[in-house]
Order: sequence, then structure tokens, then C-alpha cells
Amino acid sequence: MASIAALAVACGAPPRSRVLAPIDGLIPSVDAMTIELPRVETFTLACGLEVRVVTRAEATTSHVALLGSPGAVTRHPRVAILRLLARVMSRALEAEVSIGRSGFFVTRDVPGGDAVRFAIEALAAAEHAGLTPRALFEVKAELEHERVVLGRVMNESRARRLFGANSLEWSLAERSREVPEPSVDSLRETLREQLAPARTRLVIVGPEATAAVRDALEAALADAPVASNEVPPHLASESPRVLAPSPQLHAFETVPSSTRVRMTAIGPSSFDADAPAFELVFALLTDARASRLRRTLDVARGFDDFSRLRPAVGHSVATVEFPVNPSDLAPSIEISMSELDRLTHADRIDPNELAIARHAAMTRERTRFDEGSALARAVHEAAASDLELEAYAARFEAMRRVTAEDVAAVVQRHLAPERVAFDVANDVETLSHLPTLPGGQRISRRLP
Repeated sequence: MASIAALAVACGAPPRSRVLAPIDGLIPSVDAMTIELPRVETFTLACGLEVRVVTRAEATTSHVALLGSPGAVTRHPRVAILRLLARVMSRALEAEVSIGRSGFFVTRDVPGGDAVRFAIEALAAAEHAGLTPRALFEVKAELEHERVVLGRVMNESRARRLFGANSLEWSLAERSREVPEPSVDSLRETLREQLAPARTRLVIVGPEATAAVRDALEAALADAPVASNEVPPHLASESPRVLAPSPQLHAFETVPSSTRVRMTAIGPSSFDADAPAFELVFALLTDARASRLRRTLDVARGFDDFSRLRPAVGHSVATVEFPVNPSDLAPSIEISMSELDRLTHADRIDPNELAIARHAAMTRERTRFDEGSALARAVHEAAASDLELEAYAARFEAMRRVTAEDVAAVVQRHLAPERVAFDVANDVETLSHLPTLPGGQRISRRLP
């Protein structure tokens, strides 16, 4: 297998000489850093609904998060129907509704004390008055407009949020047009499947006491049918998506605009043994002080806005995205690959950069429990792995013990050439100077 360094050289001329900005300020210590986990109380209703409650007596708002049909499929054609349904219900419930490999996710902040009322409303979403032919027509028009925007202006702020690795969102938007015209009745039936109580987990974070939540839900759902908690075959999960072998360079031809580079890799799942070190690797690539890549490219902003490390079923997705000048497009890809190669050598990992990355990763882990929405997602994430919230404390302590050797090993396993993809978008002239990776893995697509 070719090394990242060899691939970087094969791209063409070596990266231009640049001055690496020094690390400013003190090197932080994590010796006194601790994490406090809230208490989670769990119960299951007679109808099969699993409920987890985090009581915060001082809170004035409650966060409600329902995950329906965990492991629900996201394949064509059902994914397009679910995408349409999610948008309709987002409007009807005034909530965030999304789909993914984790399932059908409904979440919303409500005034303290209203959590159960909204949860019951969401569970009965199939009967919601907002699911009408007119709403369906308006949402389809919205999605078609977004498809056009995504195709024509990849780098505008609205489109950029949809610009996924390997153009996943673009592919989804295109395939959504192929789905037969769904009826309101068929959408209602799909929603009943997705939010069947026996296949749904409800998390409430707020001032509500567990006993009060249990009593209110039992009264409201006393007549709810008891369904099997097994996911139907047509909702069965696919195996995690893995990027195609060998480095991929996806070049999207658009109107001239500011150039952005997105580097994406599939990493370990949240509670995998490699996850703590992978968190530090992400910080080494993106943190303002720890990232040599960021300081070499002299990027003042952009990393924090668009770089993400997102959990998924069976894996995580690390995205490092940053703006560059058009003339720096090819060198930025070469520098990125060279930086990944450097991180595969423990003796070339700077101890100060590692200390800063450790502090950044552990700080990010602590803030996971500050807001109700992030805490609810953390509860769902742990439950999906049959774990309790205490699993995050183990992750936190493991980050404290990560060594340079651990970082190098994790980069070799999860950021090897066959697991990294690059996405760029700009005009034809700028893209014509891009390197072609060994084997000719350059994919150019002209979007309308």
C-alpha cells in the first residue's frame, strides 16, 4: 500500500515553502480536568416505548429527542420518501426532524414542563393536521429549489451545509426526483412505522421529574398498541458506508467563487478503543493552536465553522474543511497529505501540539453535557451501543492517556490513503490545475 507521503510526491511538484506559525500562549495541562455526568433514569412503558430522563431542576426549558426505528435504512427509494416526510413534519411540529443510519430523529426545545406534551404530539405525528396535500406540495417545491441551488452554487452558505463527502447530498437530491408521487396516506403509514413506540427511544432533558414523566406518558399511551420491537426487513440497516479504495479527489465545476477544500475520512465508532486517540487526531488537524496544517496554510477562519467529527452507526465521519485562495488549491491538497504522513510517525509529533490537542479534545468532550440537545444526543448515542452515559467518563480518561504512538497508529489505521477523500469546487480553469492522484482517481463532475 502506498504511503501518504508517496502519494503527495506523485501529485506533482512538492508543496511550496511556507513559514510555520509558532504556537502562541501557554501549553495547557489537563491534570485537574474532570467530567461530571448527569444521572439518567430509564424505564419502559407497556407499549414498548423506552424512556430516558435527565432531570435538571434548575432548567427553564426542556429538550425532547425521539429516535424512531434505530438502524432504519437510508437507501433509495425509501430514503427519499423519508427525506420528504422529515421536512413536512419539521414544519408541522416546528421541530428539527432528520433521517440517517441512526434512525428517524425528532428533536425540539420546549418550555419547562411541556416535554411530555410535545413527546406525545410527536409520537402521534402520523395523525397531525399538518400532514396535508398542500404541505406535501410546498415541501416538494422547497426540495427541488434546494436541488437547483446545490447544483449551481456549491459554495454559497446554504448549499455548503448540503455539500457532503462524495456529493452524498447531491446524489440524494437527484434520486429524490425518481421517487413515485407519494400519497398523504402512504406517508402517514410510513411515519407510523418509523415512530412505532416499541421501536422508539424518548429522551427528555429538563426540570421534569421522572415519576411525573412516567405517569403522564402511561396515561396518554394507555391504549397504544403493543408492537414488535424488531425492525421490519424493509427498514433493516445497511452495513456502514466505506469510502472507495484509493484516494479520491472529487472536483465539482461551478461558477467562480471562493475555493474550499473538504477532506473526509471514516473513523472508529464513538466507543471503539481507537476513538479517544482519533479525537486527538481531529484536534491535531483542526484546532487553532494545535493544527500544524492550519498554521501552515495560514487559515485564520473556516476550520471552526465547517469541520466536524460526527458519530454514526458503526463508525464516525471526520470532516476537515477550510477556505483557500484558488492559486493555493493544489498545494493545499499536497500539504494536507504530507501532514497526514507526518502524523503516522510518533517521533515527528510535537509534544506541545499533542498537549494542546489533548486539552481541546477533552474540553469538547465536557461541553457535550452542557446543553440539553447535545446531552440528549449523547444519551441516544450511548444507548445505541447498549451503554450507559458513564461510558463517556471512560472515553474522557482514555484521552488523558493517549500517547504519540497511539496517535500514529490510529492515523495509519483510519487515515490511510484508501480511507481519505477530497472534495473541491471551483471554476473549470482553477480545477484544470488540480493533481491527478496515482491510478487516475480524479473524478470531475459538471453540475448544472
